[in-house]
Amino acid sequence: MINYGKQSIDEDDISAVVEVLKSDFLTQGPRVLEFEKALAAYVGAEYAVVVSNGTAALHLAVNALDIPEGYEGLTVPNTFAASANCFLYNRLTPGFADIDRRTYCMDPAELEKRITPQYRRWLPFPPAARQNGSHRRYC
Repeated sequence: MINYGKQSIDEDDISAVVEVLKSDFLTQGPRVLEFEKALAAYVGAEYAVVVSNGTAALHLAVNALDIPEGYEGLTVPNTFAASANCFLYNRLTPGFADIDRRTYCMDPAELEKRITPQYRRWLPFPPAARQNGSHRRYC
């Protein structure tokens, strides 16, 4: 079985969620702007935009690449549907490159085999990937 991770939630996290639930703003409130500013500072960017979930984030990220309709994006088959759907949402064709069974990261040889003139981008991040150095290029 491939372990897809375990969340880490402490009492501070629970208190922060309860505080927002008790406020006047469940969505789009001042905590969102606060989080965007903190995230931008953390990654050294001028701005950051947060969205409601990973599916929306992938859709927005691929859209920002402005890839012309009809091209292909590659991802791994052991991921969530959103990893392929983000290409479909942007009128791109999803393709798949298999994983390395040791790392669960995209297998570089499989990626190389699938690069065609229609290929434009790849999303290499299976949820169970083991960061072992190969992730710098393929994971």
